Amino acid sequence: AQWGADESLRRAATSYGQVQLGFVHHTVSSNSYTASQVPAMIRGIYAYHVQAEGWNDIGYNFLIDRFGQTWEGRYGGMDKAVVGAQTLNSNAWSTGFSAIGNFDVAAVPQAMTDAFKRIFAWKLSLSGIPATGTVFANDKYFQRISGHRDGFQTACPGRYLYAKMDEIRAGAAALIGAQPRSTACT
Repeated sequence: AQWGADESLRRAATSYGQVQLGFVHHTVSSNSYTASQVPAMIRGIYAYHVQAEGWNDIGYNFLIDRFGQTWEGRYGGMDKAVVGAQTLNSNAWSTGFSAIGNFDVAAVPQAMTDAFKRIFAWKLSLSGIPATGTVFANDKYFQRISGHRDGFQTACPGRYLYAKMDEIRAGAAALIGAQPRSTACT
């Protein structure tokens, strides 16, 4: 609702899978936008994914702007394992977060990097998944937090964002480790 999604564009009911890992993407759009332009940019991405690509909804589960604000993307519940359309042949067992901008040509703002750490820590912890280590899927090993290029032949998420992957993994792992543990007794 915050970015003004036209819910009538969605083509099908939400599908649910599981979260075994998360993929990092970039939208390959402008890097010099203002905070007030972000909702319109997301609406444009949504319209492109549904109307031009023929997808059921926006492809990404979440989008992160250069100011570090995280936006819900695909409909169906932020705390659920909503199947996105972000990484071909991997959508049913992953989640996808996209940086708004082109990070093959520009440095990644620290606010954006920190937002990736927070959203991965939260989302992976919901499924009891660590932020570091590997998982075997589609006949190969993936880092628990991987770049789109690790799962599909693409330059995404751009060379500068891909260079931040170790920092994002370590930061998310630190945040997961800092979360309070349940003290309930059985």
